[in-house]
Amino acid sequence: MQRTAPPPATPFPWDDVRLFLALFRSRTMGEAADALGVNISTVSRRLVLLEEALDAALFDRGREGLRPTQAALDLLPQAELVELGVSRFARVAETFERTVSGEVRLACPPNLADVLVVPRLPALLHVHPQLRITLLTGRATMDLDRREADVALRMVRPVRGDLVVRRVRAIRWCLVVASGRAQAWRERPLASLPWVGWEHPPERLTWPEMEGVRPVVCSDDLTTQIEAVRAGLGVAVLPQPVLGHYDGLEALQPDAQEQGVSMPLFLATHRTLFDVPRIRALWEMLVASP
Repeated sequence: MQRTAPPPATPFPWDDVRLFLALFRSRTMGEAADALGVNISTVSRRLVLLEEALDAALFDRGREGLRPTQAALDLLPQAELVELGVSRFARVAETFERTVSGEVRLACPPNLADVLVVPRLPALLHVHPQLRITLLTGRATMDLDRREADVALRMVRPVRGDLVVRRVRAIRWCLVVASGRAQAWRERPLASLPWVGWEHPPERLTWPEMEGVRPVVCSDDLTTQIEAVRAGLGVAVLPQPVLGHYDGLEALQPDAQEQGVSMPLFLATHRTLFDVPRIRALWEMLVASP
């Protein structure tokens, strides 16, 4: 014969435990009401409801006040454990995200991480030593809605998901060559120069003079392109910030700050994370970066 499982116990609200403890410790309705910040009639009514729910008398009422019954004495240790647990819960909750601490996962193209993010991390971590930054620099786009990353730097504005998105800056891409090559190569037509390029060029990162030119080295990895240029293999379209970050590189045109392709850079996070202190600390650093 199959045995029927007993129904689950009805949980008692924390307010009922507080009421019980206030009555036990005060021993009068008036004192308990003052401790709870309510009136005597409310305390009396709630005590009746609690005793009905427990099917047990908790206090004997008399002229001298309340006297706990055996049922109340039996419940007291458990009520105090509940009170202790709630107190610990509250203390821990008070520390949640009130200080800038813990891990933030930032998805970012690898070379932008190298030149835009990493150089600014020492100052951020000096101010917030309990912060930890995980840089997700793989080629795959992290899904912020699925919490695959907390924050993302992207060169294409995100259009899906419940996100907070901000355009933080524009990245200028310019023609870059190995140091010492610029002077001589400026005198030659661009189409005649050896090129380091993309196997699959990103949209908008094309140069008119590159059309129809077969690069001597192709790679969809920017680090490989940078190393190829540093080795003197050719000219490449690279983010202008690499010039101040990597040795052995030089702009082909002296006015690289004014020429080239400008692409916006967007910062994004899930809306529910936007006001979390650890997220905001990194966010504000990236927004403030020149």
